[in-house]
Amino acid sequence: TLFRSVPANTKIIFVSVDNGDRDNLGLTSLRTRPALPRVGETVTVQAEVFNSSRGPRIVPVDLKLSDGQHYARSVSVGPYSSANISFPVAFDHPERVEVTASLPGDNLAADNVRRAVIDLQQMATVVLITNEDVNAPTSATYYMARALHPDLKSNSGFRIVTVKPEELNNPILKSADAVIVCNAPSMPAEQYEALARYTIGGGNLIWLLYGDRTALELTEFAKHLPKAEPLPIHLQSVQNLAGQAKGFVSLAEARYDSRLLKAFKDTAAESLTKVKFFKFYITGEVDPRAELLLKFEDGTPAALRTGEGSGNLLLLNMSPSPSWSDLARQPVFL
Repeated sequence: TLFRSVPANTKIIFVSVDNGDRDNLGLTSLRTRPALPRVGETVTVQAEVFNSSRGPRIVPVDLKLSDGQHYARSVSVGPYSSANISFPVAFDHPERVEVTASLPGDNLAADNVRRAVIDLQQMATVVLITNEDVNAPTSATYYMARALHPDLKSNSGFRIVTVKPEELNNPILKSADAVIVCNAPSMPAEQYEALARYTIGGGNLIWLLYGDRTALELTEFAKHLPKAEPLPIHLQSVQNLAGQAKGFVSLAEARYDSRLLKAFKDTAAESLTKVKFFKFYITGEVDPRAELLLKFEDGTPAALRTGEGSGNLLLLNMSPSPSWSDLARQPVFL
């Protein structure tokens, strides 16, 4: 079949280049996760090793970083198959690091080395929009800011930019990896439009359903969303459980298969159910297109995510303010 186009009077000679020694080990890929890591974040460097031989092999893999870090581990690989080996690494300041993975020398040197580059970014920036005093222990933003960046001397966590609603501008929004709205009743009309543009354009907006005017805030925000992508729920009124029955509700349902909750699945699921919520918003029905993440005991949505344009909108029907819950006192909050 391969030689149909060759003239019939052409003499074809096959020459064997096999020297009988073909066993080979090779690095077929070298990946880093996350692709754009932050300073202080653990980066997983994963190498894939292929064993091109008839028997199983224990393969030593050497990993060197240009900043001087050095790791050596082994992986078991079956005959004519591949296996992955992972190296967790961390960095305490922004830099561009070259990563080199290598195998011992064998019959084919060309596939024994793989290289990658880790381009570390500064801490992710979270813009916190609020009318509250971030230094007042009675406010929700006091606890939000400290949970996002617990140690001011460390490069771990997030860089917090706290702004009043009327001070929000495009440069601040463009610098944000995520925006949190937490009790911002003085939001000017043009700022709702700016937040909608930010979200539709690919931004991540987190809105705490907290404060007496939140329903009005979301209504104004919704006016600037595409008609095909309205808000996933409508707020009705604040439910205050003080003096009623046990005086609080707990979380009863959680979608732990969601990427937003998977960190809680094994170690913190029980801790989530221990949080006491004294106030929350009664809502209408949830739009089917939304991802319902958490529910209270009475079935009220506690957290849900929806796509708006190219971005994400996360609505949290809760607050770490001491008058609304004991969330900030629970280890699971951090």
